[in-house]
Amino acid sequence: MKSILVFILCFITISCVTDNVKKAWSYLTSHGLTKAGAAGLLGNLQAESGVRPNVYEHSKKKRIGLSDDDYVKKTNNGSYKNFVHDKAGFGIAQWTYHSRKQNLLNHCKGKIGDLECQLSFLLTELKSYKSVYRALTTSKDVSFCSKEVMLKFERPANKSSANINKRASMGKKIYNELAKN
Repeated sequence: MKSILVFILCFITISCVTDNVKKAWSYLTSHGLTKAGAAGLLGNLQAESGVRPNVYEHSKKKRIGLSDDDYVKKTNNGSYKNFVHDKAGFGIAQWTYHSRKQNLLNHCKGKIGDLECQLSFLLTELKSYKSVYRALTTSKDVSFCSKEVMLKFERPANKSSANINKRASMGKKIYNELAKN
């Protein structure tokens, strides 16, 4: 519910820039993404999770029965054993597919809810999506970068023009607020 609220507030207000967005912007641009690439990616992450590393898919919470914090804590300490196969999107990119969640778990060893660890994993993963990574590291067009991330990396169920435009709009708001600094 919180990520839906963040998405709505970001879309209708002037600022989408939370502390996590600022930290992620700094991390991504210092690791080779252009400002447009970082903004396009962050617009997508804003839509997916509100750029919150400790959130898991709202629609799965009743079935799993854990709060976001308990989900992270129990996964980190090994007492929740179904993280990889529970089909619940998790983290800033809402990783869902079992092999991607296993790779996230392996990469973040005991700190799956950590923003910087997830950003590190995200960049590692993006490098295997060569055309997306190339766009994020070379393009100066936020809309293009956003669309590349959405259609070739995130691949949400809703691939409509409206969703493409919403994510690009969030990315442009982030760009307008952070690129000037």
